[in-house]
Amino acid sequence: MTGSEPADERVALIPTAVLPPGPAHRRAPGSQAGAATPTSTPATASGGAGAGLVLGGPGGLGGQDPPPPRPLVDSVGDIAVLRPRRRYRDGGEVPGAHVDLIDALPRTDDDPEVGQRASWPTVAAWLRAGKTAATRRGRLADLVMFVRWLAATAPGAGLWQVDEDVVVAYLDELGTGSERAAQLTRGGRVLGAATLARHLSTLKSLYGYAVRRRVITYSPAQFVEPPEVGKAGTTPALNLGEAAALLRGAQAIAPRYPVDAATVVLLATVGLRAGELESLTVGRIRRSAGHWVMSFRLKGGKTILVPLAAEAMNLLRPLLADRTAGELVLLREDGRSFD
Repeated sequence: MTGSEPADERVALIPTAVLPPGPAHRRAPGSQAGAATPTSTPATASGGAGAGLVLGGPGGLGGQDPPPPRPLVDSVGDIAVLRPRRRYRDGGEVPGAHVDLIDALPRTDDDPEVGQRASWPTVAAWLRAGKTAATRRGRLADLVMFVRWLAATAPGAGLWQVDEDVVVAYLDELGTGSERAAQLTRGGRVLGAATLARHLSTLKSLYGYAVRRRVITYSPAQFVEPPEVGKAGTTPALNLGEAAALLRGAQAIAPRYPVDAATVVLLATVGLRAGELESLTVGRIRRSAGHWVMSFRLKGGKTILVPLAAEAMNLLRPLLADRTAGELVLLREDGRSFD
């Protein structure tokens, strides 16, 4: 698939990723070749909050096919940290259009188009399985871009009809700012190697999850080679004078904007990622061996303690006063989490 076909033409993708044969397609002992024994019919379920619990599968109960993913929500917007934002400052955490697009994925086979495979329950369960707010939001944003590209490139094709060539074409267009990918980035902006690697990692995660849950038989992204990403960062570092000026500026605005000031100082002195900063709770800041420290969770799950500079603690103390350990440190005046 080159992506050069007119937008109004439907491009057929060969559904190479399909469910493993269910009981209705397995041959009974002594039956003729090609004959099917209709022992049971796999049910399709929306996976929403009201879906019934199905048990079974190899290694499970009853020797039946494994149950499909069940996210136990009716919308991906019901998942924590994925509330849709419909208007300015309404408390939403992600664009409402993103939630609507994912919620429009088929919830049952042949819905909304004949021949489609249900993908929403798996996607919703995969999003909910993300361990952090940053992971869930990043997965949603990356998948939205892929779904939009797929709809423009191969109208009518579902997520489970994607093969390796489709994934390669998608990354190639993002990396060159060409074809339909140019409409998804800012003015056809070419994405860097690190961003391309993240998009591929998202697809590997989704399709790997679907394989593990036995929704599909193989991952079309499994053997796609990621671009080489340099170890040296591209963001220019502040020199000592600039860093000192930044800290002085934060201290100057602290009386009027205490949360903003504390945020700047934490970013400058500790190096928190944005998602970690948003989810920072009071209990993660404490005294240890005579120093103020913050527990810092690295990628991979390892937790370390990082000393806090006196400048940071001077700005954090008013935000920690009379707060419980589970409360967020950085809150807006209206009580919403700092974004």
